[in-house]
Amino acid sequence: MSRTWIRNATLVAAAATGMTGVLGTDLASGLVTPAQGTPAITSVTSSGIVLSTRGTPKARPIESARLHRQHAEASRRAAERRLAEHSAVQRQASADRVSRSTRGASPSSARRLGRRLAARHGWKSAQFSCLNSLWTRESGWRRHAHNPSGAYGIPQALPGTRMSTSGRNWRNSASTQIRWGLHYIDARYGSPCGAWHHWRAHHWY
Repeated sequence: MSRTWIRNATLVAAAATGMTGVLGTDLASGLVTPAQGTPAITSVTSSGIVLSTRGTPKARPIESARLHRQHAEASRRAAERRLAEHSAVQRQASADRVSRSTRGASPSSARRLGRRLAARHGWKSAQFSCLNSLWTRESGWRRHAHNPSGAYGIPQALPGTRMSTSGRNWRNSASTQIRWGLHYIDARYGSPCGAWHHWRAHHWY
């Protein structure tokens, strides 16, 4: 053998040994595989081998940021659900309050309530007859009756805000309006019949 041939053979063997250290050899299949502890090869180009970056220190911050964004989005959606549920509860509570304040608020129901409250005030059937005539003319016992002058409610308080002294729900509550009206009549005319006689003479009270 010539020295040149021996030198070339030695270089080829060394190159093969170095590649095997990187790739390794599957003894069962004879296929070349990545050696243990080396990065996975994703492709081979004319310029060299491209290695996967998955699991490398460079990829870990990217994964951490992605998880952080997912957690923030889940927290935001949970907060929106809690807010929507709270708003629904508040709306239902408000509707229940309105329902309670307007219960029995038809004119006939308000008239029956007026009879009971007048009796508690010490005014029996004769006085209630005057009260019924007065408030039938004024409002028809309608709690939302409104006059262009600004008078409002069953007793036609002028302005309607005067009834707030008997309750904050004066706009919708027949009970609040009637209680205010009875106190007004008592203070100004002494009785429903006194107020009714004044109304017949002047068409206001």
